[in-house]
Amino acid sequence: MLAKKKYVVRGTVRSKTSEAATKLAAMFPELQLFEADLCIEGSFKDALNGADVVIHTASPFPMNVTDPQKELIDPALNGTRNVLNTVSQFPQITHVVVTSSCAAVVEHHPTDDGTKVWGEDDWNTTSSLTEGPYRLSKVLAEKFAFEWAEKHPKVSLATMLPSFVIGPPRLDRVDATSIKLVRSLLDGSLVEAGVPAASFGVVDIREVAQAHIEAFERSATGRFVLSTEKGIPRIEMCNFLKKEYPHLPVPNTQVGTVTYKGGSLLPTGSYTNQRAQSLLGITFRDWQTSLRDMAQQLFKLGIVKNQ
Repeated sequence: MLAKKKYVVRGTVRSKTSEAATKLAAMFPELQLFEADLCIEGSFKDALNGADVVIHTASPFPMNVTDPQKELIDPALNGTRNVLNTVSQFPQITHVVVTSSCAAVVEHHPTDDGTKVWGEDDWNTTSSLTEGPYRLSKVLAEKFAFEWAEKHPKVSLATMLPSFVIGPPRLDRVDATSIKLVRSLLDGSLVEAGVPAASFGVVDIREVAQAHIEAFERSATGRFVLSTEKGIPRIEMCNFLKKEYPHLPVPNTQVGTVTYKGGSLLPTGSYTNQRAQSLLGITFRDWQTSLRDMAQQLFKLGIVKNQ
């Protein structure tokens, strides 16, 4: 989207010779790649030198970790700190957009009756290093960003709060959490076990990208929830996929509930996305379109066999 708007776009990778970086360079020949590491102080200086806008999106989202401090907290918090401290060295940078998450909004284990409407004024205050470390990492990183912004009033800061991101991927990488989940609904790996009685908000990657761009183009500030207004039960996703692709081994049974160290996947009520609609001009497409487009792209990329 940025390239189509004729922006000069830079990106950072840990190694320009990696397979992922090589694919990015081939797909986007005008993309300028720089090597940087979230946990190495000052490593973003070359990438940010001469930039006008910074979009900080990188933060790990592994479902299972052995060292949450090292694998989640440090990359998220130190990475945000390193990027923003480097921004402060370049006065020509006037806009910063940080990708946070609805994980920084919704409590680790919501105790309401499912009627709560979560929005930009809500903060997750219950996650910890032992219970919901991923959610904690997003809270700490986003709060640091706003603390930094208070000290740098000439820079507009907006934070994006996407829920579970779906939609068509561009690369054939299979390690992304959303790819793993949707692939598991299509490849037969959950037919016997069934899917957990879990629901969560989703958002299309195309709306997420658009929201980041609209934020700096409109000089928007503050937090923006990016999500469907209602949580989508995983079995409902299965029912839709089974109707679309009846020849594939899509699960049709639901079992129990699930939690994981990153936080609860139980129903979490509703979200309000009105701020993103009114201030950023985002129109959220329905989740069925996003899921269908994602499945079609997984087939095209060879991640899932459509047979």
